[in-house]
Amino acid sequence: MNQGCDLDLVDPVRRSVHTPVVASSGAGAPEHFVDVFERTAMEAALATGVFHREEVEVGEVKNLCRSRGVLVRRVVARFSVLQDCCCIKCGISRWIP
Repeated sequence: MNQGCDLDLVDPVRRSVHTPVVASSGAGAPEHFVDVFERTAMEAALATGVFHREEVEVGEVKNLCRSRGVLVRRVVARFSVLQDCCCIKCGISRWIP
């Protein structure tokens, strides 16, 4: 738990299907998100526990991703807890133009 996503599992799945796949579970540090985007073909990564327990800030993850060249969505306003949970806090997704 919190050791990072199982990249050896999710990457072959992503490469074998023609639909977007979200890497989920295992993130315990901002670097784990960067690993997903640098080492796999994933379009998005998802985490809940580390954000809800406030172990990691969403902005910290997004800033690290940006500093490493991963394009991520910008958050322009803070929403309700439910919206944060479903749209902002839990999903750090690569922005694909």
